Amino acid sequence: MNDIIQTIFKFLIIAFLVTACVEQDVKINDKSSESLRSMAVEKEEQRKVSCKGKYIPGEILVQFKDGTERNTIDVLQKKFHLKTKRILTPPNLFLMKILDGSSVGSVMERLRNCEEIQYAEPNYIRTVH
Repeated sequence: MNDIIQTIFKFLIIAFLVTACVEQDVKINDKSSESLRSMAVEKEEQRKVSCKGKYIPGEILVQFKDGTERNTIDVLQKKFHLKTKRILTPPNLFLMKILDGSSVGSVMERLRNCEEIQYAEPNYIRTVH
């Protein structure tokens, strides 16, 4: 249950940050919108600090773009030597294990060059305070 709550919380933060980034190119005069944006930046900075270096080696979170078909996901897993450990948010957020011993960073960089991938990041270890 705790994993589900953490996954939902992570999804909400990512959705909020993506929204803030999309709005970045729009000139905003409304102070409440600026306040929301500064909160998003602050939250992102806190997340970077609290997660720095603390992730599970050999595991990666991969978010596929909406509409990516299962057979495409299977092909990409084979290409990058990955295996699905768990589907966190069906149909497109996967926790994957790196099978060939490649570093999390190198796999992330290769995945980010695929048009079917929305994002890839380490499986950060988070604690609730």
